[in-house]
Amino acid sequence: MRVLIILGINLLMSLAMAKDDLYKIVIFSDDGALTEANKFVDQLKQQRPFSYLGDKVVIEVVTLPTEKMDCKDGVEIKRLITCNDKYLHKMQAEHKANLAAAYTSTAHGGSGGGIPHMSINYGASLVGLTHEMLHTFGFADEYTYSPEEAKSYCFEKMTGNLNAAYFNDTPPYESDPKAKETHKPQIPWMGYILGSTLITSGTELGTPGSVETPKPGSQSAGLYPGGNCSNILKTWRPYEQSLMKAFNDPTIYPVYEDRILEVMNQAGGYQYKRPESIPGPAPCDYSPTFIERFRKDIQDIIKKAYPETLPDNYEDQT
Repeated sequence: MRVLIILGINLLMSLAMAKDDLYKIVIFSDDGALTEANKFVDQLKQQRPFSYLGDKVVIEVVTLPTEKMDCKDGVEIKRLITCNDKYLHKMQAEHKANLAAAYTSTAHGGSGGGIPHMSINYGASLVGLTHEMLHTFGFADEYTYSPEEAKSYCFEKMTGNLNAAYFNDTPPYESDPKAKETHKPQIPWMGYILGSTLITSGTELGTPGSVETPKPGSQSAGLYPGGNCSNILKTWRPYEQSLMKAFNDPTIYPVYEDRILEVMNQAGGYQYKRPESIPGPAPCDYSPTFIERFRKDIQDIIKKAYPETLPDNYEDQT
């Protein structure tokens, strides 16, 4: 539920910041990260939906004192860096930004949350900060957590994610259309899967994988096995190799793109939409009814799989 809570907080901040203005994104940076921060803004402006929104969205870099940003390596998990978010939220309010992120030269790693953080010395940091920002828009990791991470995060993060599905398959499947009909209620991005895209491989569930790594920008939504909570229960994701799984494809695909537009519109002010020249699929089912049904289904699965390890107040926590 933490993702939903964070998303709710950011929506409230968006409403407070820009009722009649354009949507504004601010990237906070210390002096040592300034060059990379500017590169990130240039790259983000080339990504959908920002590439076709042009001057209808404001994206800018603001330099802050290194000591006040106070970014450090994580305590329990070193790569999950922390910064002085109280200060950063104050600066976000002063700059009337709907969304803020932080680029630092004083830690090593990245983390999502109300204000995403990324260090300049952490792998493909330009793509990495986009990954962390997508958490703020409500998306889950698509890579597989370690068993230790899964035990810490999956009980609270596995509900309400828009790009992760958690359900057991029931092979053999008679046909692909029947598999789609059976699992449609369990897949948030079902409206993005083309009729020609299979979600079965023979009689097994799962979109067939590519022989070679897909080229950036070439992927269509499907139903791929594996994801953040695979070490706890059966997990499915929409793309084979997206920026929420790995950093080798920086593309903001339609499942993510439409949610970004939705959040921007909920902030008020200018109403954002995909141009008619850029067709899009049917919207995902993000309704409260879907989320509640999703939560109950997952509770049942977890109860059956781990009856001895769940806390007494497990249902309250989810």
